[in-house]
Amino acid sequence: MKTISKFALSAFFIAITSVLSKFTFSFVLGTYAMKFSGINFLLPLLGAFCGITLSSITLITIFALKFFCTKLCITLGIPTALATLSISINRSINTNNSQYFVRITNVLLHVLFPVLCIALFSIHPIGAQAYAYSFYWFIPIALFFIQYVYKKNIFLIMLQSTFIAHATGSIIVLYTCNLSSGQWLSLIPVVALERFVMASGMTLCMLAIKYVYARVTVSPKYFLSKNI
Repeated sequence: MKTISKFALSAFFIAITSVLSKFTFSFVLGTYAMKFSGINFLLPLLGAFCGITLSSITLITIFALKFFCTKLCITLGIPTALATLSISINRSINTNNSQYFVRITNVLLHVLFPVLCIALFSIHPIGAQAYAYSFYWFIPIALFFIQYVYKKNIFLIMLQSTFIAHATGSIIVLYTCNLSSGQWLSLIPVVALERFVMASGMTLCMLAIKYVYARVTVSPKYFLSKNI
């Protein structure tokens, strides 16, 4: 029953994202080629409910459909995939499923990966002139250590995941698009609001899904627990 409910939830994500992808609300990184839509709030939450394996299958299905239907997939869904992995890792740790592999992946994704992104941004000819933009990626590193001292909460987990996605998408755009250093610098205050809205929206979506899902499954106590 639990497996069936997870597959049902996965099917729900595929169906709802096909609808939400039609609603865009802002432009990403100052280029009309990339837009935010409702799926940016919803898809990463797969990691909280479906686990890494089922989340991966669902993401591949969604982005394959998106690519073949629209031919517009500049980032190939990589930022969303890493945001999903970020949430899934935190879920595993919060449910006392913190095996050695999970702990190592946690360090790689939330500490070493942001450092790598900062380095890649800073060594790029354009990025070097706007290196302050990459300072945002110290946030997931700081949250990694903060969440080991204080009890984790959903908003901080979503904030961490959305900055992982932001770092990934920014590096892809930096090396594939022709944005000036002035454009990157002008986006610094925009990113702060953008990521706060993203994290808040994902938190609200998470709480809403937990509320509904807890009432249609045989194991409501798990999803009503204090942990993610």
